[in-house]
Amino acid sequence: MPRPVAAQATGTIASSVVTVTPTRVLDTRFGTGLSGPILSNQSAKLQITGPVPTRVEGATVSQNVVPAGSTGVLLNVTALQPEAGGFVSIRPGSASGEPSASNLNFIAGQTVPNAVTTALAPDGTIDIWYGSGTSGTRTGILIDIVGFTSEVSETVGPAGPTGPAGPAGPPGVGDGFVSSASTGSIAFTGPPGAPTIDSVSLPAGNYIVNANVVARSTSAATSSVGCQLLLGGSSVATALALTLGPVGGGAETKSISLTGGGTLLAPGDASLNCATTGTDGSWNDFSVTVVQVGSITES
Repeated sequence: MPRPVAAQATGTIASSVVTVTPTRVLDTRFGTGLSGPILSNQSAKLQITGPVPTRVEGATVSQNVVPAGSTGVLLNVTALQPEAGGFVSIRPGSASGEPSASNLNFIAGQTVPNAVTTALAPDGTIDIWYGSGTSGTRTGILIDIVGFTSEVSETVGPAGPTGPAGPAGPPGVGDGFVSSASTGSIAFTGPPGAPTIDSVSLPAGNYIVNANVVARSTSAATSSVGCQLLLGGSSVATALALTLGPVGGGAETKSISLTGGGTLLAPGDASLNCATTGTDGSWNDFSVTVVQVGSITES
């Protein structure tokens, strides 16, 4: 059965995270969820809440995986052999226009997975966008639901009797949310190595981590940039190399967004490491945000 654990998002509304058995709600190879592959540079909406088609043992079966009224969803998203290089962005279904950040980046023919956490639109949908410089191309997509979030009721009943004091629990991270909220600019250092752009120190526990950075190049030569998200020194998400430039008398920027999760058995860091082949540019508007979704002593 799904088991909720307390969490706190960036706003003031408390939420619970409920993990579920991974359930496939989109498989464009078989027309589950949507009728076929995702076309480049246009929006595709996918219903997440309520009864939805799922892929089970080679057949499409209707299931209620995420209840109506849920506020967010935790996904595993895979791009399958895109016809042209580009990116996939997963957003709330109410989003419109071209997205400014990506969840997966790839070249033509690759199969690339990543963990994604996104809010849901009021109607329980998400938006899927395959961005490519080549119009009319397609990519296959797989989406598995691994959990969802819902608001915690603020209704308070009468106070019950006071029980005996329990044992002290493990150290937490305040209200369950940590953000380094870093801003500023770090100049490209060029190869070799991938310098740490931003990091957050954390106690032991289970975490969902999101990182964002903007790569800005003013080089007259082509630069290749890429980032890696680490938890306790282990990689939990990687953005494949993106190309910047060449730039003639101006600047070019690209946003990189990463989502991953894992367990710290001892105190450690969540860090965003980025590297570039260029030497004329900077990393800007960088941040690492963390949601603790349970302690390592939970039974």
